[in-house]
This record gives sequence, structure tokens and C-alpha cells, in this order.
Amino acid sequence: MVRYTKHAELEVFDGELSEHRYPWHYHACYTIIVVERGSIVYQFQDTSIRVGGSEVLVVEPYHVHRNMIAQPTTYSAVFVPRDQVERTGTTTLATQLSARPAVHQKAVALVQCIKEAASLSVVNERLAALCGSITDPLPGNEDVVPSRTSPVPAIDLDRRITGAG
Repeated sequence: MVRYTKHAELEVFDGELSEHRYPWHYHACYTIIVVERGSIVYQFQDTSIRVGGSEVLVVEPYHVHRNMIAQPTTYSAVFVPRDQVERTGTTTLATQLSARPAVHQKAVALVQCIKEAASLSVVNERLAALCGSITDPLPGNEDVVPSRTSPVPAIDLDRRITGAG
């Protein structure tokens, strides 16, 4: 069973599943996957990553992926708007896996304060702490998945085409 919580602009899906397959998709926001036990396999174009217990996966916006669960797995998925990450002072987070306990603890703390509807300042503090620990990877301890995506460009509807015709 999976539960849904929304607090301010942040969304959390959490729970336990034994089997699940989600087709190719992407999100316009950052996705932070926190696995407590079991595992989830994420596939990105030419790369697969297994996110196991006590691990955290960050998926950057617009990074096309699919995910599969084939065993009892307890996890949380946090959806964070890009501008909220940028407000923490972090300009960009790459799609990456972290097995560091400090990153996992900070991700769990973020999930908990969202579920408890903590004050926005507390949520932002937890998010900033998590982003800071993710953007400071230890060499050899992180798997970074190269992104072949680029953000959808903004369209200027007032721009005229010159020289045509």
C-alpha cells in the first residue's frame, strides 16, 4: 500500500510494495527516492541502477526513466520543484545514487517533516541539509548517471520570425 502526502509544494509517496512496474516517464521536478528495505531498479536509457535498503537516488528533472520493484520494498519518493532546490543555494543536482548513511538520514528526516506538515522553514532547512550532502560526494562512493536530457525550452510567443517569405 502506498500513501500520498502533500505539504506546500512538496509531494511524498511512501509505503510498501512487493511488485510494481512503472513505464517510461519523467518528472518536471527533482525526485528523491529513499529506500528503507528491499530494492527498486531504475532504468535510464543505457544504464540501470539498483537502489537498495538505506540508499538514496536523486533523479534530476526531465531525466527519462522507468522503475521496477520485484520484492517487498519499503520506500518513499519525494517530488521537489526545481526552484525550491535552487532556493537552498544548490544550482543543480545530477541524477545520482548515494549509499552514505548521512545522506539517507537527511532524506528520511525530510520525508518525516513533510509527512508531519512541519513549518516551511523546517522543511527548507531539511531540504538544504540534504542537498548540501548530496552535492558534496565522496570520490568513488556515488554513481552518477549521465543525463542526455535538457530542460524543455521556454517559448517566446511574442517573438516574430524575420526574413521569412
